[in-house]
Amino acid sequence: MLFGQIPGQTEIKQHLISTAQSGRISHARLFFGVEGVGALPLAVAYAQYINCENKQPTDSCGQCSSCLKFEKLAHPDLHFVVPVATTKKITGKPTTDDFITEWREAFTTNPFLSLDDWLDKLDIENKQVAINVEESQNIIKKLSLRAYESEYKIMVVWMIEKMNAAASNKLLKILEEPPDKTLFILVCENSDSILPTIISRTQLLKIKPIEGAEMAQYLEFLHNIPAAQAKNIAFLAGGSYREAQRLLNQETDANFPVFRQWMRDCYGNKVQSLYTWVEGFAKEGREAQKSFLIYALGVIRECIMYNYLGEDKVKLTGEELTFVKQFGPFVTNSIGPRIIAELNRACEHVERNANPKVLFLDISLTVSDLLKQASK
Repeated sequence: MLFGQIPGQTEIKQHLISTAQSGRISHARLFFGVEGVGALPLAVAYAQYINCENKQPTDSCGQCSSCLKFEKLAHPDLHFVVPVATTKKITGKPTTDDFITEWREAFTTNPFLSLDDWLDKLDIENKQVAINVEESQNIIKKLSLRAYESEYKIMVVWMIEKMNAAASNKLLKILEEPPDKTLFILVCENSDSILPTIISRTQLLKIKPIEGAEMAQYLEFLHNIPAAQAKNIAFLAGGSYREAQRLLNQETDANFPVFRQWMRDCYGNKVQSLYTWVEGFAKEGREAQKSFLIYALGVIRECIMYNYLGEDKVKLTGEELTFVKQFGPFVTNSIGPRIIAELNRACEHVERNANPKVLFLDISLTVSDLLKQASK
């Protein structure tokens, strides 16, 4: 992965290149950035630059033996840890090594992949992914060996917030006192879910949303689209290249039709329909349930934006935008924050393995009552 293949993030790239050129390479870095802003591809590009045999002033050479292996994620001194779960073929206590082929395919196809993209690739049905203690044992084992052919051994841990407490605690010592010429790059989207003791042992690097002008320029050049279209997509994407990809393909989020029908049933106080929806949705995996709730939060916030700032500030298109225009008036100044609070509460309870039938029936009836108040 070359820095030049990542849109925007000019300051971050310059900082990372500067640390590598000057030899000020921290043994553990935490790349924190929300989905789509480029934390993962930046981490891989940084790892490639560090071990590049012919570093250029602004990027890896892309042609040396090390870079060619990094391009395929097949360098012997580059290791990955990602959240996984059991499948029909992989049982017991799975680790990243069981899915390394799938991971390489997923990343090389789209370095800006989301957790949902990875779950689709894994095909794990309704299971929840995690990074377990067996993975930590593998990390310690791999990093105890000498580098095979490069100066640095590099361990990239994606979605470190999915690492359970036992696994995190097992890593503390090696994070604090790693072997010589060893680099940890931890990548996360939610730093609040990481043990403070992990964060305290790393150098935090916050990845901000991609600047609109840089995003538009990249879209126009890479995808060969008119400047006006590129500018509009960049605005709607809100700094996320993953969202820009979706907009380019004019995809409607798969959660949208489910959310729209749920809101219609809540508004109409269709209790029987809500019971039926809860029965079905409770069978979905926790990751799918969290993804739906996060999507719902986003749409409710867009409704509030539409009410108070107008259509120009809404970062949705097509059917989603039409829905916001129709539903927005019911998400009033008093009702909207209360719905958001309920959705946030539900997210927390899903994380804590609450009974999904009780949880989603409760939030459905609560939202129904709130919308009834808004319609009076």
